[in-house]
Amino acid sequence: MSENYVNIIREIYEIIKEDFNNSLAQKIIEFYIVKNSKKYDWKFI
Repeated sequence: MSENYVNIIREIYEIIKEDFNNSLAQKIIEFYIVKNSKKYDWKFI
């Protein structure tokens, strides 16, 4: 199920990138995923 969340966030990111200035979208939505014992920690930059 975690993979589904990753895909959804990526889809949202792509939509926002199309609608907004790329640098703004990165500041708001840019993220990286850290995998810890079957959990995904979402860290927003």
